[in-house]
Amino acid sequence: MRKSEEKKKLVSELTSYYKSLNAVQLHDFPDHKVSKDWLAEVAALLKNLDESDYQEFMRLRKSLYPGVERRIRINATNEIDGFVRQKVAEYQRCDFTYLDKKSINFPRIEFPKWIVKNLEKIVVSLLVTILGALALTLLRLK
Repeated sequence: MRKSEEKKKLVSELTSYYKSLNAVQLHDFPDHKVSKDWLAEVAALLKNLDESDYQEFMRLRKSLYPGVERRIRINATNEIDGFVRQKVAEYQRCDFTYLDKKSINFPRIEFPKWIVKNLEKIVVSLLVTILGALALTLLRLK
């Protein structure tokens, strides 16, 4: 499977998880298995799609625990809902075909400016030195 197809599959999974979001259950029963599973799956999908989105999701998720005041959990659920909704919309419009292009990025070598400016002189000097050494070697052999 190509990388772009993998990303599209992850986006479709994220879309289905977003559609199955039960916000009331999420903030009223954050310790319930369904709530925990939903949060874990969405986090895993976001981690595979984009690390920064995953980090933001984890930041928003920190307020969804039974010990946190209900009003704060409701706000956190609304923020998660808006965040995941926006990410789904963005990812659905994203073109992942650039991931399939095989390109080799050779490292670029930056020469100091004085070498670039004096390259002709450097090459000529090296050639004169090499030719001189060859001439001296040939003269000694005779």
